[in-house]
Amino acid sequence: YAVVNGEAVIMLCAAEDKVLTVPEKLGGLNVTAIYPAAFQSCKSEEIILPETVKLIREMAFYKCENLKKIVLPQSVQVIGNYSFDSCTALEEFNAGGAKAIGGHAFDSCPNLKKVTLSGNCTDFEPNLFVHCRMFPDMCICWNQFPATSHF
Repeated sequence: YAVVNGEAVIMLCAAEDKVLTVPEKLGGLNVTAIYPAAFQSCKSEEIILPETVKLIREMAFYKCENLKKIVLPQSVQVIGNYSFDSCTALEEFNAGGAKAIGGHAFDSCPNLKKVTLSGNCTDFEPNLFVHCRMFPDMCICWNQFPATSHF
């Protein structure tokens, strides 16, 4: 990890635990962001992020090929471009409280079957699901449907 503006940010995680719980604090500082390619070498199938995380930077989980499920906390505000690009095992995604999702966030996620968005998620870029198989039973659901949708 690194310290940025008095907060801890995840720079690299090479965990092999089947289920990985990221701690709320590292070095006594709140973990507030996941930086680009931080989980590229991670072998975990499920990742649980703490309520202290506010930002998922671009390509943060790029090629996290074993990742099947991730539930983001309500504290996450922004999910960057290509954040989950090439997470080929990813089946289920819950955006937590995210207000914005960057373009191509789920490129090349052929096994993605369920995406849950909150009513807060009103700002998202086009092309979220490029190179994804849009299964007939794929569920894209809002916990609370936004008044206007660009989806």
